[in-house]
Amino acid sequence: MERVMGRRTSWRSRVAMGAGLAAAMLGAATLFFHVTHVGPARWRMPVGTAAGLVLAGASLVACSQHRRTVARALAGVVVVGALLALAHHLRVGMGGGPGGLPPTLPAASSALCLLFAGAALMLGHHQPATAWTLGIAVLALATLGLSGRLLQLHATFVDFMPPLSALGCALLGLGLAFGIRPRTTARGDLASRYTPLAAGATCLLATLLFWQSLVVHQRAELQRVVEMTAVGSLAELSAFVTSVARALDHIAEEWNAAGRLPAVQWRYQSRLVLERLGGPRSVEWIDDAYDVVYIVRPPKALSPFPGAAGEPAPPLTSDAQRALSVGRASHAAVATPTFDAGERQIAFRLAVPLFRRDAPDGFVSALFLVDEMLDDLLATRLRDYVITVYEGDAQIYGARGSAGVVPCSWCRPYTLDLPGERSWSIRILPSAELRETIETSFPEMILFSGILISILLTAMLQFLARERRTARDLARANRALHDEVASRRTAEQEIRTLATELEQRVRDRTTELATSNTALRSENALRQRAQSTLETANKNLRHFASFVSHELRQPLATM
Repeated sequence: MERVMGRRTSWRSRVAMGAGLAAAMLGAATLFFHVTHVGPARWRMPVGTAAGLVLAGASLVACSQHRRTVARALAGVVVVGALLALAHHLRVGMGGGPGGLPPTLPAASSALCLLFAGAALMLGHHQPATAWTLGIAVLALATLGLSGRLLQLHATFVDFMPPLSALGCALLGLGLAFGIRPRTTARGDLASRYTPLAAGATCLLATLLFWQSLVVHQRAELQRVVEMTAVGSLAELSAFVTSVARALDHIAEEWNAAGRLPAVQWRYQSRLVLERLGGPRSVEWIDDAYDVVYIVRPPKALSPFPGAAGEPAPPLTSDAQRALSVGRASHAAVATPTFDAGERQIAFRLAVPLFRRDAPDGFVSALFLVDEMLDDLLATRLRDYVITVYEGDAQIYGARGSAGVVPCSWCRPYTLDLPGERSWSIRILPSAELRETIETSFPEMILFSGILISILLTAMLQFLARERRTARDLARANRALHDEVASRRTAEQEIRTLATELEQRVRDRTTELATSNTALRSENALRQRAQSTLETANKNLRHFASFVSHELRQPLATM
């Protein structure tokens, strides 16, 4: 009864040794390609996977040669490396994809196959049934990876398993499946008992990986959509601010060239800015004392605003004055800090310094309402996203509080750079409707269906194995019964032969007895005749003796 790898001369040992050598050579060739940068990049596997294949293949070869100490040492290194890789994957996500992982780290599916292979090599001597089950699981996972590659199944865990990694793991699983022979008992082969469990566990494991990869894929898709939206929003906001700053620069250039513009030309240029850009609430001329001297508003304001129709414009705060001073010193456009413009409105100014014959002559400024500007620019995105804008720690745009906002652990803030070295922090969160559109319940359906299929597959294989064992036991009983019937027939034939021989012996003995009886009767008749003759002779002798005695007594008496 064998408990470990087959004998050196057995074909199982030769298959295990060949599979181990092939896996080790595949990993070594990949390491050589990495070092020398030879071969197409799409055929390469991560360095960690290649090193794991080399160590696992060498351990399989050593185990097939009955060098268990060396095999266990190499398998232990493989198990430790696979555990570290899986721990990293669990920290960053099972399906994080190649972009978010180090290029040397093996994929999650490859690390799992190496972990199973190393554990099987370590348990091959003491628990061959468990080791054989792990080997079957490695072969099943690698086959699933190869079939996924051949069928071009993307967005699953096989999409992150390179073809060479899947081939190497398949070789390891093949060597383990053929090199390890589970013990047999009187109740049947343990391999047939553990095969349904191995198949069900492999199906369940593939389902879990597939479910996790779908979840990660949906999350990555949602993150990609949010990233694209954020980049597009930042680009649109930056382009708008830049276009306003350029329009104000154009006014400033004409102001400097003309030595202060006439009122008609100033009003015309300002209205061009207001009508074509559509974002500012007004264009202002601010003098050197930081007072708003002249205001040009749109012909038809969309909503009441302080400074419209006879009302003065909001005064400049001390922070705004300092920002304008910095812009005048740098001869560049500058954005002022936001301020409260009344009626729960937050505003800011974008100003460009004016010069008359290179002497400071105030500022040309565009006044913005933050809510109105961002609502106009982000109108197409507000339906699917929750957008909030912060200046420092103060929220200047978006819904206040966290009511109705789904927490997002992977969302990050984005920075909108404004003129004057000022920036806003923008947070874009997907709405619940967008999450429901992208993050569907399909992975959970796959998980439930996979678990159900795994249970049914295990039950069906166990039923088939039980029926096969029953059929095998019935065939064995039939053979035993047939042998017993044949032996009984042989015994009956021998009994018949013995009875015939006995009858013949009885007949022969009867014949002999009859002959003996006839001879005995003849002898008895002869004896009777002889006895009769003897008796007659004795009688005659007695008569003769009596006569002689009588005849002799008289003379003797006379004498």
